[in-house]
Amino acid sequence: MRNQKILTRLLRGLGELVAKEAEKNPAFAAELDELFADVLAAKHRKHPKATQSPPAELPDLFEELKTRGESEFFFWLKEQSMPMLKALIKRHDFDASGTLLEVERSRKVRTTNR
Repeated sequence: MRNQKILTRLLRGLGELVAKEAEKNPAFAAELDELFADVLAAKHRKHPKATQSPPAELPDLFEELKTRGESEFFFWLKEQSMPMLKALIKRHDFDASGTLLEVERSRKVRTTNR
């Protein structure tokens, strides 16, 4: 963790130094713009990931629980797709504190840092 803080501080310092030089030297700023133009153009060309969308009509959770019983209801929940479950959580406000969203963000961060 300490090495990460040191590296972050060094990169911020380098960024500030480059920004100062770009302000003083228009030729340097133009070269930077040219360099980053290719990177930014490539970033915008990427196609968005195809995501599985939840169905238009969501099942009534409370009716499912009532008809299936508690143990069968949990098995039924396990069979549902992730987009369906997320839509149900959102619809019924089961995650009022935003914990699920925070867990999902941390998973994304962990997988991109590998």
